[in-house]
Amino acid sequence: MSFSQSIIVCLSKYIDFTGRASRSEFWWFQLFVLLVQIPFGILLNVLEISSFTYATVNILSYILAGLFFLPNITVTSRRLHDIDRSGWWQVVPWGFGATYYTVALLIGENHIIALLSLMGAGISALVLLFLLTRKSALNHNKYDLPNIEIIEQPDVIDQNYSRNTDLLLDTCPHCNANIGEDYVFCITCGREIRNDD
Repeated sequence: MSFSQSIIVCLSKYIDFTGRASRSEFWWFQLFVLLVQIPFGILLNVLEISSFTYATVNILSYILAGLFFLPNITVTSRRLHDIDRSGWWQVVPWGFGATYYTVALLIGENHIIALLSLMGAGISALVLLFLLTRKSALNHNKYDLPNIEIIEQPDVIDQNYSRNTDLLLDTCPHCNANIGEDYVFCITCGREIRNDD
């Protein structure tokens, strides 16, 4: 999925928690959100805090963050579905963070519970990051069929290459559908085809 396709898909699925999102869909959208928010961060660091412009830019940055909050949650949920995990995994770091702030406000930030919840937030955020970088589950899971992205490979010209090899058909070992000899995934069932040559 391309950068622009990812933006279109993620914004069109603004409140859609169902289905799956590929790694490219998720990470391209994260890059888009980052690129949109960087100018606001730069402006907030350059402007004087007491100025009207600073307040305006600050309000606009909060509005923008609010607009991207829900699509970010939904694409993360769909990304977790793609690796056969529940979308609720993304709540764990938020829960530890909320616990930290609550304990820090009520008891103090140096209390052991506050420190443990801060450590839990960091560790769970790293686990979530690891999960979000994993390859897609190639099989059908309870969330949806696998996302199959067609990867274009450059043509390799060989001395012994014959145009007729494009017409050779094999069958998928899973569903017995006719497939091309060079296929990596079956176009009927979506499963990976292993070639042990």
